[in-house]
Amino acid sequence: MQALFKHRFGPLVVLALIVFTLSFITRVTLMIISWTNLELTFLRFTGIFFIGLFYDMIVWSFFAIPVALYCWLMKDSWYQKKWQRIPLFILFFIITLILVINVGGEIIFWDEFNVRYNFIAVDYLVYTTEVLGNIRESYNIPFIAAGVAMLTVFIIFSIRKKLTASQEVSMRFGKRTVFFFVFMLVPVAGYFLVNNRLKNSSSNNYVNELGGNGIYEFGSAFWNNELDYNKFYATRNDSANFKILRNMLDS
Repeated sequence: MQALFKHRFGPLVVLALIVFTLSFITRVTLMIISWTNLELTFLRFTGIFFIGLFYDMIVWSFFAIPVALYCWLMKDSWYQKKWQRIPLFILFFIITLILVINVGGEIIFWDEFNVRYNFIAVDYLVYTTEVLGNIRESYNIPFIAAGVAMLTVFIIFSIRKKLTASQEVSMRFGKRTVFFFVFMLVPVAGYFLVNNRLKNSSSNNYVNELGGNGIYEFGSAFWNNELDYNKFYATRNDSANFKILRNMLDS
């Protein structure tokens, strides 16, 4: 395993470790919250984690693009200097901070809607004034912010040696270029060939949602700009609606 870190693109492996670990913790937490509604079988249980790992890998590949660019474009004579750790650590801090915030956000959103992020979450970003006001009223923001920052710093501190291990090896620009474009096949394939419906392998919606990834679902909702109205809002069939209208007109 250590050999994977001692590679010019070893930071991609470090990022995968962070993404997969936080996604696993999120998935297990949401599963515990919804345990009584899952109607689990062995296939459903394993499907949640295997399908979930697939979506986690797609999310990792998107977050890994700026890291891969850095590893590709930074020449050896600079990359192996101690000062280059600063931009690399800053980049990892930003990405990890987003991922840590997402864990809390997904748990809160799931507790309210019993699903991963959807277009409602996108709306929350549009109407930030109302949402931020509700958050400030409902939660101890300074305490939460301090906890998130401390956890992020702890994660970065824990992986610092794995990150710097990539400085110990050299890789010529041509070889780096080949490696970079091979890696880019993953996010490109994820963008063009994957959608959020692939996870819907069960008749149990909780199982399907657990097999997804909240960040991927948020991106899908933002891009497609749609919400399943019948899933989230009470409806009646046309006959019942017309009956109500007739009664209203007759009264």
